[in-house]
Amino acid sequence: RIQRTAMERIRSVLFTRLQAAPLDVFDHHSSAELSSLFVEEARRALECLPVGVGLIQTVGTGVLYIGALIWISPILGGGTVLAGVIGAALIGRLYRHFGRLGREMTSGNMELARRTAAAFNGVRVVRAANAQRVEAERFDRTNTAQATVNERYQRAAAVLQPIVETGSLVAAISLLLGAYAFLVAPGAMSSAKLTAFGLVLLRLVPLVNRFFGVQAHLLFLSSSIREITRWLDTPQFPARAFGATVKVVHVLEDVR
Repeated sequence: RIQRTAMERIRSVLFTRLQAAPLDVFDHHSSAELSSLFVEEARRALECLPVGVGLIQTVGTGVLYIGALIWISPILGGGTVLAGVIGAALIGRLYRHFGRLGREMTSGNMELARRTAAAFNGVRVVRAANAQRVEAERFDRTNTAQATVNERYQRAAAVLQPIVETGSLVAAISLLLGAYAFLVAPGAMSSAKLTAFGLVLLRLVPLVNRFFGVQAHLLFLSSSIREITRWLDTPQFPARAFGATVKVVHVLEDVR
C-alpha cells in the first residue's frame, strides 16, 4: 500500500512540475523520454522501497546475531566484525560497477524510448524514403545496447553471490578452526561455547550474502532515484504571475 501511494505521489508531483517547467525543457527532451521517466524510471525508483525494507530487516537481524557472537566470545565476535569490514572493502570496487551499470541502464531506457518514438512519429517520412531497414538497424543497435547492460548486471549479480558465499564460509570455517586450535585446545574456551558460537555464526553467513546482494541491487536502482530527483528539481515557469510587473532598481556608484 505504501509503495502504491508513493508511486501515485511521485508521478503526480512529476506531472505538476513538468507542466510548469520552462519550454526549453521540452525542446531538449522528447515526449518519449518523459514517458519513460513516468513509466520505467518511476517503477525502478519505487522498487527501491521493498528492497530497502529488506535491507533494514537483514541489517537488524544481523546486528542481533553479531551481538550474540560478541556476548559469547568478545574476541571471536570482534574477529567476525573485522572479517566483515575487510570483505566489504574488497567488494567495494564491484559496487562501483553496479552503480555505473545503473546509470547506463537509465540512459539506455531513455534512448530506447526516444528511438522508438522517433521511428513511429515519422513513419510516413520513413516509408516515403524507403528507410525502414535503416530505422530497424538503428533500433536494433539501441535495443541490443540496452539489453547488454541488463545482461551485464545479471552476470555481475550472479558472480557476486558465489564470491560472497564462498568468502563468508571460508572466513567462518577459518575462524572456528583457529578458535579451536588457540582457545579450545589450550583450555581457554570450552567446546560448548565454541559450538554455540559456530551455530550463531552459521546463521549469520546467509544474512551476509543477502546484505551484499541487496546492497548491490540498491546501487543498480539508485540511478533512477537520481533521475527522478533531477526532474523534481526542474525550475518552474513562470516565476511570477502572468501580467505582473517587475520593478527594476538601478544602483549608481561613483567610481573614483
